[in-house]
Amino acid sequence: MLDTDTTDEATRNLCEHFLDIARRAKKLGNFTIARRALDAVLTRNPTHVYGRILMADLHLQTGDRDAAIAGYLEVAHYYCEHGFYLKGLALYKHSLTLDPQNTTTWKTVANLSRQLGLSPNAIIEYRTLAEHHHAAGEIEQYLAVLDTMLEMDPTNAWALAERDQMRTQHPSPPAALTGCSDGFSNAERALGHHLAPLLIRDDRTKE
Repeated sequence: MLDTDTTDEATRNLCEHFLDIARRAKKLGNFTIARRALDAVLTRNPTHVYGRILMADLHLQTGDRDAAIAGYLEVAHYYCEHGFYLKGLALYKHSLTLDPQNTTTWKTVANLSRQLGLSPNAIIEYRTLAEHHHAAGEIEQYLAVLDTMLEMDPTNAWALAERDQMRTQHPSPPAALTGCSDGFSNAERALGHHLAPLLIRDDRTKE
């Protein structure tokens, strides 16, 4: 879903023409024309990233928040899948401004920040994720996130205090209190292995 597509030059030029129409129509508030123009782009090149981002923007402007979130997440995933980790991270964070309770996205953002070496950001994001799990009564997930935070920073005062409080409240502790989890799925661990030699790559080298 990257703009560096394999379509022929005539198709690329036509897509640019429709993108220009979409941008101007969107600016004038003519969302019907903008949508038709973007549909024309994505029909000719379904993997056009900028077209998909504009379509998500259009969904948001016309009140279809769920479609906008889905669109941003789709592009964010594709960016990361193709090595544009910082761009993907930015779009994941943008989706959280629209859906701040989404624990799946918070976990993805925190794990990406951690894998990219952005540890201070990751700690803040893991804490937010933990607080959402706690508010939802998801104790095992909550404790797993605390474990991850303490694995990154064994002296983290907030995580230590929260674990101590949970031990006090649960004399017979949940399974998560007796073992540690790094909070990563197998897929996310695999991503970490791929990222190891590529940490903090400047996205501009691919543009």
